[in-house]
Amino acid sequence: MSPFQETKPINVAILLYDQVEELDFCGPFEVFKSAAYEAMRIREWEQPAMRVFTIAQQPGLIMTSGELLIQPHFTFENHPPIDLLVVPGGNDDPQVQNPVLLEWLSKVVRHTEINASVCTGANILAKVGLLDNRKVTTHWSNLDHLAEIVPTAEVQRNVRWVDEGTLITGAGISAGIDMSLHVVERLFGRAIAEAVARYMEYNWSENAT
Repeated sequence: MSPFQETKPINVAILLYDQVEELDFCGPFEVFKSAAYEAMRIREWEQPAMRVFTIAQQPGLIMTSGELLIQPHFTFENHPPIDLLVVPGGNDDPQVQNPVLLEWLSKVVRHTEINASVCTGANILAKVGLLDNRKVTTHWSNLDHLAEIVPTAEVQRNVRWVDEGTLITGAGISAGIDMSLHVVERLFGRAIAEAVARYMEYNWSENAT
């Protein structure tokens, strides 16, 4: 991803769908929201470094896996351009068979700079071919399944995330926070990533390949 320009914040989109896992999307949202303001504060920029928003297929409330109701910011039809896309996990089975979502995703990932998944969100990215011939990871309970559905992928075990440049995959649930902090470090440097972790009072785990 190109360096941040003060006149053009990085657009971070987080996909939402019915039965999405709460921390899979809330963790990255918190990291990137905090990074937007920590980068602005530390670098003395005039505006936040990131614009973070959620996208769903349709308008209206989404019910998460724990029955939390969430209102997305945008739909597939009206969202802004996306620089960084995050696909969280949850009950992904309906989504990997959802032609509307897969068609949208196939188009979007052609233009994004980074595509990231958390937990079983990797299964969704797999459906549009992004995991082919790449090193990847996912929730520990999904590792074998992911290896089955993407036989050309090198599924990594016992890591918190795997960075393959334009593709970053995170392990389960809280690992999405660690992965997102790593993305912040890539974009803005170590000092800002550490400032975000400190602000969140989060003990950043860095065991990645």
